Amino acid sequence: MNTKTIAVNETGHDLNEGRSIIFKIIDSQIDNYKSKYLADWEKDHNISPVEKDQKIGELRAAKEELLQMMKANESEDKEVNFRLKLEVEVAEKQQVPTEEDMLVAN
Repeated sequence: MNTKTIAVNETGHDLNEGRSIIFKIIDSQIDNYKSKYLADWEKDHNISPVEKDQKIGELRAAKEELLQMMKANESEDKEVNFRLKLEVEVAEKQQVPTEEDMLVAN
């Protein structure tokens, strides 16, 4: 397995600019979950949206918490500082069982 961790430190953004940057990141991840689900659903109409909905719900809840925190601290003498830590791992794909695998298992 190959793993790489990077950190991005951003400081000095006004509240609107900081909120915009952070929310774009969250919204992009929400869009990724929706797109992946749609692509998977096109292959298999029986796929459940539960996992996608749960992940999107968690992201929306986090976004709402951040929004409330920023609203509670709104003033001209405040700025937004944030750190993003990305841990990227390249790993072997997990194989999805085929129908043949499932028949053999039964």
